[in-house]
Amino acid sequence: MGPKSPWHDQRLRLAVNYALDRQRINEGACLGFCPPAGVIVPRVMEYALQVEPDAYDLPKAKQLLAEAGYPNGLDAGMFAANPGFPTVADALVNDSTRPAFRVRLRQMERAAFYADWQAKKLRGLFMVGAGKLRQCRDRVESFIQSKGAYAYGGYPDIDAMFAEQAASVTPRSVRRCFSKIQQLTIDR
Repeated sequence: MGPKSPWHDQRLRLAVNYALDRQRINEGACLGFCPPAGVIVPRVMEYALQVEPDAYDLPKAKQLLAEAGYPNGLDAGMFAANPGFPTVADALVNDSTRPAFRVRLRQMERAAFYADWQAKKLRGLFMVGAGKLRQCRDRVESFIQSKGAYAYGGYPDIDAMFAEQAASVTPRSVRRCFSKIQQLTIDR
C-alpha cells in the first residue's frame, strides 16, 4: 500500500475495523464457534497476544471516514473473499456499506484465489482464512514479516524482531518478540 493509496491513511483502515460487527458475523456464519480476535494469531496459540478486537462502533467508523476526507463515503472497489466463507464475505460486504464504503464482491474459484493471493495479485480489500498454520511463528512468518509467502510488504523493525525471536533461546525472549510484533500490527 503506497502513499497514494487511500488505505495508506490509518483512519480508513480503522473505519473498516469499527464497521465490522464481528460478534454478529461469528454468530451468523460460525454459530458462535469462531470468536473474534484482535490479532491474526488465534488466542489459543502459544505466544498469542490476548487482545480483544475493536468493538463494533458505526458512528466512530463514519467519523473516521469523514476525518480521512471521505464524508460521503469511499468507492473501495473490488472485495475478493476466500471462497470457503461465503456467509462471512456477504456479512463483511454488508457491514462495510453502513459507513459508506462501497465494495463489489469479486467471486473467485478457490484455486485461483489462493494462487493470486500467494502471487500477490489481489488488490484492494480481500478476506482470507488460514487454518493450517498451527503456531504463532508460522502466522507471523507467513503473513506479517516482509518475506512471508502471503505478506504484501512489511516493516524493517518487525523483520528484525522476527529474526531476533528465531535466534532466541528462552521462551521468555521469544514471547517478548512475538508480543511486540503483534502489538505493532495493531498499532499500525
